[in-house]
Amino acid sequence: MKQIAELAGVSTATVSRALRNQEIVDAQTRKRIMDLADRLQYRPNKLVHGVIQGKIKLVAIVVGNSAAETTSRLIRLMQDHLYQNGFSTIIYNTDQDIEKEIQCLHDAVEYRVSGMIISTVNYNAGEKHFWELREHGTPFVLLSAYGESVNAPHVHLDNDAVSREALDYLIDMGHRDILVFAGPEESWGNSLFGKWGGLMKERGIPDAADRYVPTLWDIKSGYDAMRKVLEEGRRPSAIVAITDDVAAGAMQAIREFGLSIPDDISVMGFGNYRIGEVLFPPLTTVDTGYQEVAIKSAQTLISMMKMSRDDLRNLDKNQLQQIVDGAVVPRASVARIS
Repeated sequence: MKQIAELAGVSTATVSRALRNQEIVDAQTRKRIMDLADRLQYRPNKLVHGVIQGKIKLVAIVVGNSAAETTSRLIRLMQDHLYQNGFSTIIYNTDQDIEKEIQCLHDAVEYRVSGMIISTVNYNAGEKHFWELREHGTPFVLLSAYGESVNAPHVHLDNDAVSREALDYLIDMGHRDILVFAGPEESWGNSLFGKWGGLMKERGIPDAADRYVPTLWDIKSGYDAMRKVLEEGRRPSAIVAITDDVAAGAMQAIREFGLSIPDDISVMGFGNYRIGEVLFPPLTTVDTGYQEVAIKSAQTLISMMKMSRDDLRNLDKNQLQQIVDGAVVPRASVARIS
């Protein structure tokens, strides 16, 4: 702007007014300034202008693992919907680290984002976890049922219902010796599989607490966990994995031990990843409704960003609570047994 002002022989204030097309600057001067701006390839700093005007059209999306297929597809859909409504996005990946998540929330507030969509790693998150967002009046939506004590909208899968549907499907197919590849041990009590122990016990499956197997969320961890199970001499009739990637890794380990899928061991995943359709045999999985979660979370945040600060402060999360249904996707990796 300073260069343009010097070349045009005007003040930087005049340049600023001309670039904003204010009629206080006469038409001839405006044209001269715009021509110079075009020649010098001037681009306004939207972040700076937004801070000054208090109107940054930027949304922060905070997730634990952006590399996971469901998460990456979720992000893409949210970005598309927000973009169609005039918002750019900034993505934070916390690597499931609570301290990193807190820092990401702090950084996003410093960027003066208009709103945030958060998949928190803090399953017991309370208002204290989000105090800085409250302090600055930043609207946010939680992408999970965790942090129920937080007075903010939640958009999430109906974990209880879809867990019951998945377990009942396996039981209806004749399976009772089921192992659950359920993510890191510290997350069992709060993750998607948090209530599977109780569900299995309800259905008369013994030793439910011993049926959890620790994994991460990737193919390698599923492979390693399955090898360890088989090396210990365990032969479950079925395993169910926290992601389709974990299921894919387990399937490879099963084959390396000379066992057949699904005749010897049936396999079910979660997520309905694209890989499931091309595995052999095609993977029975659970669609977690990520498309609906993405659209509803973006729509909810857009509605909130239109509210006044007082309206946000008085918002009851139940007004905007969104629960999404999942569904079992039957394929060939689960056999019916007698």
